Amino acid sequence: MSKDGKPDPEYVKARRVLLDALASLSPHADALDVLRLLQGIGTRELAEPLQRLLAHEVSGEVTRQALDLLLRLVGAEDATGVEMAVRATEGLEEPATLRPSCTVLAAELLKAVRGGGISTDPEGP
Repeated sequence: MSKDGKPDPEYVKARRVLLDALASLSPHADALDVLRLLQGIGTRELAEPLQRLLAHEVSGEVTRQALDLLLRLVGAEDATGVEMAVRATEGLEEPATLRPSCTVLAAELLKAVRGGGISTDPEGP
């Protein structure tokens, strides 16, 4: 606080810059969460509950829509979700590695969910 009881202008400016920076990362956080789930959980563990949701009369349609959205967001290396994941990991991971990783992991999950088989490898896809 300054002597007059008001916040220090430098503090206000620094806080605004920090909050703006955090806000700019926020849209990319969800893409990073999806990527980490695809990387960290085996295809079988993700596919089996999704298959049950697809088969259920209440959740089937919305699950189909969610899987279609996943395909649109990360189904190609230049897709929006892939771009978001690349931005969220800027400086941490190489885009040349991350882009195909996103698309391959999503494709394997979608194939498994839609009846193309589930990996027998308990460690992953």
